[in-house]
Amino acid sequence: MKCRVQYGLRVTSTVPFQYLAHLLTVPVLAGDVQMRFILDTGIGVNLLSESAAARAGWSATGTTYTGRRMSGQEVRLPIGSVASVRLGDASGDEVPFGVLDIGAAAGLDGIDGFLSLNFFRSAPVTVDYPASVVVVEDERSLAVRKQEGNDETGHAFARYFTTLRGEISVAGAPAIRQAGPEVMFQRIVYDGLVGNSFLKNFTVTYDLANLRMIFARPPGSDG
Repeated sequence: MKCRVQYGLRVTSTVPFQYLAHLLTVPVLAGDVQMRFILDTGIGVNLLSESAAARAGWSATGTTYTGRRMSGQEVRLPIGSVASVRLGDASGDEVPFGVLDIGAAAGLDGIDGFLSLNFFRSAPVTVDYPASVVVVEDERSLAVRKQEGNDETGHAFARYFTTLRGEISVAGAPAIRQAGPEVMFQRIVYDGLVGNSFLKNFTVTYDLANLRMIFARPPGSDG
């Protein structure tokens, strides 16, 4: 089987986030001014409030951006750029921003802008919700290996391999677990498959007559 392998990216910094209602807010350095932005993975453009644009040295380009909110209203914004923007170790020069009267939105007091996923076009980012941190990745931390090829039926596939942080366990049996599992992602017709990398940690009995699997830890193993 012929395959092409590529390697992906990794952690360079971790930035704590705070909730504002259901919104994630993060500290951002815009120009040389420390600000608080909402990290919004659902918008298509970075946004600044009118007052924040003035403080960050936003410079208009003479162009506009037109988009629609999820409820359908059209929004038209002037577009400009900020000389430098930084979130943790992710930084950019001449970063494009639209300007919007954020103060008109209820509940956004103290928010200077919105950061979209466009900011992370060259740096993958992980939102670790349980740990309340945003992790900026680089080539080594994400450590994703991509494999492309054709299986024995001739079907073309793309598979991605990485190590998950944390544990996976059997539902209802948390003691049957594996920490830091090596996993593969692929478009398949199931929610997932449990393979040898998980099963090899146990002594496994398959009792088909009683529709059950019995797991036991090998002598001397953890747990």
